[in-house]
Amino acid sequence: MKKTIMGILAFAPIVLIILGFAILFIMRMGVALDEPLEGAAQFCGVLAVIFVLVAVALCYVDIVWFIVLACKNQRFDITQKVVWAIGIYMLNIFIFPVYWGMYILRDA
Repeated sequence: MKKTIMGILAFAPIVLIILGFAILFIMRMGVALDEPLEGAAQFCGVLAVIFVLVAVALCYVDIVWFIVLACKNQRFDITQKVVWAIGIYMLNIFIFPVYWGMYILRDA
């Protein structure tokens, strides 16, 4: 159960950001750039912004959670803990799935 939840938390920011930008791209393809947004296009724009904002908020939660997990990992010495903590902080959205696959998914 924990592996599944952590996997969802690891991949959700990337998926939400891709969905948000895909909605914006598809929405803009159907509307001329000089026309104001109305109706469904306006709703899609709001939905895309909500997706991206949820992804950013989820990134903040993931940063704290994954750094705590990295620091509690008994297999790491202090250098590895520091490297993982800095990597998670700096490369967060890209390194969440890597850490999940290497250390959470493989744990028994």
